[in-house]
Amino acid sequence: MHPMLGIAVKAARRAGNIINRGARELDLLTITSKGPKDFVSEVDREAERIIVETLLASYPDHAILAEEGTAKGANADAENVWIIDPLDGTTNFLHGFPQYCVSIALSQRGQVTHGVIYDPVRNDLFTSSRGRGAFLNDRRIRVSKRHHLRDCLIGTGFPFRDGRYLDTYLRMMKAMIEQTAGLRFLRRFLGSRPQSVGRRGRQPPHSGSRRPDRRPGRRRRLSARRPGDRGDAENIRPDGHRAGAVSC
Repeated sequence: MHPMLGIAVKAARRAGNIINRGARELDLLTITSKGPKDFVSEVDREAERIIVETLLASYPDHAILAEEGTAKGANADAENVWIIDPLDGTTNFLHGFPQYCVSIALSQRGQVTHGVIYDPVRNDLFTSSRGRGAFLNDRRIRVSKRHHLRDCLIGTGFPFRDGRYLDTYLRMMKAMIEQTAGLRFLRRFLGSRPQSVGRRGRQPPHSGSRRPDRRPGRRRRLSARRPGDRGDAENIRPDGHRAGAVSC
């Protein structure tokens, strides 16, 4: 694994720890609206902060382009720019729907060269470097060998902010249903997380568990755990196709 990709993986896993703990305390979160159907919570901000902190600790001269604006404008002329969405699928997260991810990419001289997508619920890690292929939990993943649209399963999503083109979208959806092996609505369930085909879903680590006791009115700070702490996603044993793309 390339050193820069390794640092991005470390940052994504640290953010995942924060997200998993926040998911167990949704009723305590402060939520604000950035626009129509566009929300942000303290988990988004804290996850982004820890990602940026981790990346800049190793590469202080790199620039940051982050969803919530952390380190905006720093090293503006840098050739290396980290592109970060600390919690892609915030709406799912806030509704307790366990489909969201951490997304980090590195652009070098205008070309994306490394990428990480981490699903903290399932502890699935997708990584890719330009010219070196893509991996899911260290296992190489490839596109299929199907050549005809009629044999392909299509992954797509609903337009959820701007409904102006909904009628056009529905006509396109009808055509895809009729001309392909099937249509699956994945995008808003999964954020940017690639969807594995033919694999059964697993229960999130907090699903069905009892909420921790805490004193009334007390807030728990969403900070990163020390490596080795129980429940740290970096220590959970790891058990491809991108949502919104053709899955054949």
